[in-house]
Amino acid sequence: MAKSILTALAWGKKIDGNPNYTEHPPSSNNTPIWHEYDAIYGTHYYGNHWAYCGAGVCVWAFKGGVKLPGSWISVAKIEMDARKGGYWHKGAAGATTGDVAVIDHSGAHTGVIVRQNLADRLRGRVLLDECNTSPDAAGDQFNGGACVRKFRKRSEIYGYARTHGRFRHPKPASPAKIKGDYPRYLKVGMSGADVAYLRHQLHMSVHPHNLFTHQVRDQLAAFQKRHHLVADGVLGSRTAHALRATFKGK
Repeated sequence: MAKSILTALAWGKKIDGNPNYTEHPPSSNNTPIWHEYDAIYGTHYYGNHWAYCGAGVCVWAFKGGVKLPGSWISVAKIEMDARKGGYWHKGAAGATTGDVAVIDHSGAHTGVIVRQNLADRLRGRVLLDECNTSPDAAGDQFNGGACVRKFRKRSEIYGYARTHGRFRHPKPASPAKIKGDYPRYLKVGMSGADVAYLRHQLHMSVHPHNLFTHQVRDQLAAFQKRHHLVADGVLGSRTAHALRATFKGK
């Protein structure tokens, strides 16, 4: 099993039943899952109205080396995209670690397949990592507010998206190899070698996925203010020119 998938599985185990990842207060969507999702996608969904099971799937996948579409916070969009792309599978047959499951025929909930071995199949069950569910059978299974590693009946799996090999996020840049220029407009949520170069010039630490985070925006805005530019935290042609002039050869 790939090291990246093991990293995601370890993260899923870390948040399993962890009260720090539970909604507080209930049904508020106030959970660190949204902070992590926002850091990955450059959004501001924390405390919003979206059920956060989809956000949990996106964060889990990112830990495992896959950057899913940010729109997959909508469970319906998971099935829609997977059908359109030809990687949608009905039911639980063939589902393996890392597949994104849609739970219940109504499409109300999602989670990531952790395991479905022979013993599980004989017992008619699948092990999943889920967010916004209940740790016990008596609780709300689709809006329970907790992150849990749990078994589901195979019959509960409406279908799944096979994401392996379809989505990837950039590999981190080595600090010794960061160099380049700014060939494009940059803003929060973007990633790539040019973002790594920007972080380097702003004296920021290397991000494991070369992301333009809110912290980069704030640092860039401070640079813009010092150089009498519009301090919007967005890298356009004027800011790029100022960076080139300030850090020439660095």
